[in-house]
Amino acid sequence: MGIFEIVGSRRVGLESCEFDVVLQSGDVFAGEIFLIKEKGSLWEYIIISVERRVGCITLGCVTWLPASGAFVGLRGSTRAMNATDRKRYAKALPEHLRMPKRAD
Repeated sequence: MGIFEIVGSRRVGLESCEFDVVLQSGDVFAGEIFLIKEKGSLWEYIIISVERRVGCITLGCVTWLPASGAFVGLRGSTRAMNATDRKRYAKALPEHLRMPKRAD
């Protein structure tokens, strides 16, 4: 689980977007979810890729973004996907994120 501040956001397509974030604690991983509460609305984003850069991290996400630049300055925190989340987002998730990894 990671806590971060959003410093940039952009639409990449109708159903995908990217967030540039500055990590404040913890770490973020592909397959996690983060929620944003803004003006009474709850937005849920599924992280499908994490690209570490100097000074920030770019999160590739599934879900619609209202506009490029949305949510800049807000803080978010991630959580692991549970079975209900994986079922809900099965069609949107890449194959390698659909099933949890087993620790054998």
